[in-house]
Amino acid sequence: MHDLLALSSNTSRGLNHAAPSTSSIADSTDVDYWYRLGLRNAYAQAAGLVLARELEDDPFVIAERITRSLDAGVTDMTALRSAAYGHAAPTTSERQLHWMGPKEFTARHGVVSCADRDFGARWGGRGEQRITLRPNPLGGKGLLFAYDPVWDEFAVLVSDVMPAAVEAAFRHASDIDIHLDPVCFAELVHKHETKMRLS
Repeated sequence: MHDLLALSSNTSRGLNHAAPSTSSIADSTDVDYWYRLGLRNAYAQAAGLVLARELEDDPFVIAERITRSLDAGVTDMTALRSAAYGHAAPTTSERQLHWMGPKEFTARHGVVSCADRDFGARWGGRGEQRITLRPNPLGGKGLLFAYDPVWDEFAVLVSDVMPAAVEAAFRHASDIDIHLDPVCFAELVHKHETKMRLS
């Protein structure tokens, strides 16, 4: 998902975003312009197809939201993702993570264990935050947390979570965006955990 939005945004750069009917573009024979416009729209349509099942929305409507944002000059990936999902980009995240240094994290949650389940270091805007599930030694639920190597800080995503919900969210996130923000990953975990409790 992130890659499709990035490709759509990159091919949109340099395009004249004035409506073709009100600009000289309508009379243009610049094949490159029309090719890039079609390519941008194709990437937006592919993103719409990826999200359609999750959002239970028409892929054309999702693609239209993306291209409308690009036409307005939006290039920020968070804002484009928000447009794709059909809500305005928040000026601040609804949920802010509490980041803490290694000493504070270890004092609160213990040291790294060989039982920790690593979900990779590809998450977040830079694609380098690590998400890990630390199972409760007594069984049952576990602690889901993120690690940012740039700042050498940890943040608790979900403090008492079903491992099966995290596994389901991981598979789901891989289909949506391999660089999903850890907060969004935690929201997916909550969504899957709720679904599992109800079934």
